[in-house]
Amino acid sequence: MEDKVMRKIVMIILTAGLLLGTAACQSKEDKPTPSLTPGAAESPSTSETKQGEEKTITGKISDIKNVMFILDDGKEAYVFPIDENFKMDGIQDGDQVQVTYTGELSVTGDTEFTTIKVEKVN
Repeated sequence: MEDKVMRKIVMIILTAGLLLGTAACQSKEDKPTPSLTPGAAESPSTSETKQGEEKTITGKISDIKNVMFILDDGKEAYVFPIDENFKMDGIQDGDQVQVTYTGELSVTGDTEFTTIKVEKVN
């Protein structure tokens, strides 16, 4: 029991550090704005290539906060970031869910990924 609590605390601390580090780095980076010719639109495959293909993982929600939640798949616990526009309607701690994301998961939190969708699983 104490092991799970400690694991949650460590994951929350790691996530907070990651979010603060990411926020600090983003303010320093100069990202070029893509130039599009008039009448042209960016193809979905371009943004999909940047983010990677969508993947899913199923597990149990063990903690939900304003900016992240922890998903335990029975082997590892992963911290999923969520932004202010992301809705988790009807999802609560302890629910079994399927998470759709892009990028690569890591238990150390050293990779980038984006949470696309969270759905309850029966």
